[in-house]
Amino acid sequence: MVRNHRVWLAGLALAVAAFAVPVRAADLKYLPDDTEIILSLNFKQILDSDLVKSKKDVLAQVKQQVENNIPGEADKYLKAVGFDLFRDLVSITVAAPGKKDPEAFFVIMEGTFHPKKFYEAAAQAAKDHPDHLKITESGKFKVLEIQAEGKTAYIAMINKTTILGCVQKERMTTALERAAGNGKASLKKSVKDLLKTVNAKQSISGVATGNALAKHLEDARIPNAEKIGPLLQGIEGFSGALTVGKDIQFQLGVGTKDEETAKNFAQQGNIGLVIIKGVAAQKAKEDMKLLPLVDVLNTLRLEAKGSSLIVRAEVSVENIEKLIKNFNPNN
Repeated sequence: MVRNHRVWLAGLALAVAAFAVPVRAADLKYLPDDTEIILSLNFKQILDSDLVKSKKDVLAQVKQQVENNIPGEADKYLKAVGFDLFRDLVSITVAAPGKKDPEAFFVIMEGTFHPKKFYEAAAQAAKDHPDHLKITESGKFKVLEIQAEGKTAYIAMINKTTILGCVQKERMTTALERAAGNGKASLKKSVKDLLKTVNAKQSISGVATGNALAKHLEDARIPNAEKIGPLLQGIEGFSGALTVGKDIQFQLGVGTKDEETAKNFAQQGNIGLVIIKGVAAQKAKEDMKLLPLVDVLNTLRLEAKGSSLIVRAEVSVENIEKLIKNFNPNN
């Protein structure tokens, strides 16, 4: 059972990295100006973490699972461009606007790429599938236009380390103009403030304005969604991060109206944490299963960073395994 827990813990980080969607300062110039949600995953940081390095057998299993799920046609072109997911991918960033528009997403992928091989493979693919792929130009850049299910996706490699993708042509055009040195990004101040609370060393991170979350929750099939929206609109925004190292670090940030408000919340919150930790410690004396939870609570701390209130905590792999075991209903 314990071994299964360890496999699950190490595999979770790798599986998310393999199939999900980090933001670095250099990326910001490509993001659309109406961006209000940014989700980030630092693939390389996860693979280089002490936790994952200590689970080489699990890493090998995940690699094999990924390879087994890549369609033959896609695998052929990946080999043609000389790209290895576990060797060459550094990060993936997905951005979305405040409005609810499933076609307004913008993707930035960073890694080690080979432009010559990339476009040679693209040219061959365009010959093999002329109804689904064509190569056009936007300024000095070549753009792949991929047709699928009545939609068009636009992909462009702007240099050896960056690939951009989206499904709205005007967003790609604007990004490529910036890549050529014409124009610059103008993100909202609230988004810039939230980005100050996360960094490129984190494994998974994200920021979102309260307005954006409220818009995306409209008509959502969750209990009391109509009540949650107005509450979110009254909050500047949220940020969150998870960092895989020897242990796992968590972070949650809430944007407040100003720095003074954030400081006051942090001071009052830390007083409340002392009380909560004391109660938890007392309960753990009555129920030993709660001891790992107490260890996690003892790492909780609140601090103000700019106008954001940040909550941080750490949990060891050992404590995660204990919590899973202690609260598993099958035990």
